Amino acid sequence: MGTAPPFSEAHTSPVPKGAAPGRLPRRRLPLFVQLALITLLLGAALSGSISSGITYTAIITVIITGVALVMLPLAWLRGETSVRRALVPLFIFLGWALIVTAETHHFDKQGAQNLCVYLLFAATIAITAATAHRDNIQRFVAAVVTVAWIQVIVYGSVLLLKGFNSSGIDGRRSFGIEGALMMTVLLSTRDTRARVRVLPYIVTLEVGLSGSRTATIVAVTILILFALRSGGGFRKAIKLVARFSIAMTIILVTVNFVPSVHNRVFGGDQASLFGIELNTEGRVALWNAVIADARQHDVWVGAGAGSAADVVSADFGAGQEPHNDYLRLWHDFGYIGGGLWIVAILNMLLALGRRWRWTRERFCCSAIAGIVAISIVMLTDNVVIYYYAMLPIGVMIGLALVSPEAQPPEPMLP
Repeated sequence: MGTAPPFSEAHTSPVPKGAAPGRLPRRRLPLFVQLALITLLLGAALSGSISSGITYTAIITVIITGVALVMLPLAWLRGETSVRRALVPLFIFLGWALIVTAETHHFDKQGAQNLCVYLLFAATIAITAATAHRDNIQRFVAAVVTVAWIQVIVYGSVLLLKGFNSSGIDGRRSFGIEGALMMTVLLSTRDTRARVRVLPYIVTLEVGLSGSRTATIVAVTILILFALRSGGGFRKAIKLVARFSIAMTIILVTVNFVPSVHNRVFGGDQASLFGIELNTEGRVALWNAVIADARQHDVWVGAGAGSAADVVSADFGAGQEPHNDYLRLWHDFGYIGGGLWIVAILNMLLALGRRWRWTRERFCCSAIAGIVAISIVMLTDNVVIYYYAMLPIGVMIGLALVSPEAQPPEPMLP
């Protein structure tokens, strides 16, 4: 007779004496898991400027990174070997980024903030994996469901009051990024209540109405993946077709009948994609400027952290960003640095894939979907320098890599 895989999702920690049957023992969520939940709730709400050149986002980034630096050494020592192996390429990328930035003497405020977010991403994974327990995963997922409902209610009110393609307290672009990340977490929920099952559709609709096009594509893709959780055969095929139809209907109706969204897709400056002329909102000009400047430096080494942002700020106005993180990494750290980032991400995906095959913990799939979502958004946005995106995805990866031994297996039943 076959046996279940060790420490699979069917295993839960034993119920302590006096606890309610069927409930997990309550463990306090680790600090960085709590920070991730707060970040998903607030997003870029605290993005104003204190004074010229100093923003709330920069201060928050530096403070959280400082806390991460204090906690990182012990977390690295306490972490299991597989987690350290998954993180080694990412820390090699960080080392290269520091060396290039030091050699090019490019330690300005923009570059320092970028380096802080890269470091925060790596440190968050290590700290979460070392301080969390496997029963924290379900509590994190349940908390994200609550956060998602708060977000859709607040942003839905903004859409009703101010119209489509509006920025609320959080900002439409940050809402799109956070909505996509929250949907990857919803992949792992076991809650079958109607208010939870309908939530991904509401998030997808609001992300589409926000005008964040890349995030909408990501959200629709994640929505389709929901169909793959259910049983196989004919039933799965019907669900997949139905959800794909719903997702495409949301996109087509929004693009064709909401003027502000239609103009964002087809108006403005045009770039051809598969024969379709699309509005890039000036991104082509930004990308061309970054490419031209990168070729004036050593394309293998780069010009240092923050240099791509400095180029577009000088040409197009203060505060501008490249709006393509792959070009950013290439300009700042050269082909070597960009290659190291890609290797680090692929190595992380392999580690999560191995952990999923071993534990069958569905949250591993959520972390994989989160990495894929961030990698897609990197094509048209500046997500790798946003702490409110890289902190939550770092926590998701860290939770997925938590050691199965962090929670004792359930005693065998008679």
